Amino acid sequence: MLQHHKPFLDRGISIQVLKRLKAGLATSGAFYQRYTFPILNKDGNIVGFSGRDVSGNLGNGKVKWKHQGKKKNWIYPLFFLDELGEPFVLDAIKKTGEVILVESIADTCWFHTLGVFNVICCFGLDISEAIKAKLIELAPNKIILAFNNDNLKPYNSGLNACANEFLGLLPYFDPETIGICLPL
Repeated sequence: MLQHHKPFLDRGISIQVLKRLKAGLATSGAFYQRYTFPILNKDGNIVGFSGRDVSGNLGNGKVKWKHQGKKKNWIYPLFFLDELGEPFVLDAIKKTGEVILVESIADTCWFHTLGVFNVICCFGLDISEAIKAKLIELAPNKIILAFNNDNLKPYNSGLNACANEFLGLLPYFDPETIGICLPL
């Protein structure tokens, strides 16, 4: 991957965040012209990729985000290490006692740029079983559902998904533990 970060720098994401998440522009292969993020497992091995099209040629069947790997097993970016070799997301979750669940890598990058690291990306509007299992293991004091409530059809998709996932977490967590806070 080419260390060309302009597509995300232009969106206000910090270079430190992009480098820490090992992102870059794919110059060939299945992710050609996609700003791509590797997905790591608990052992630090790459188990997938997620890439956003930056060619400017969306349409004709080309999707904005493309994923490769078993997304249902991803807990992104929980297993990334900071410059000191520390698991900064896991440490932030343990320190704050809170987890913020977001819809996309872009949302994750925004939070990280603002210095909020206790964030896990769901890669869509549902919480995978792998993420639920990790939440149960971590036993946070607060889980915040923060999916995008895009004004695209279907309307209120983020709010509806948060409500569904709130109900889906109730068998495992006290209702006061779970909150919904849609991004502005």
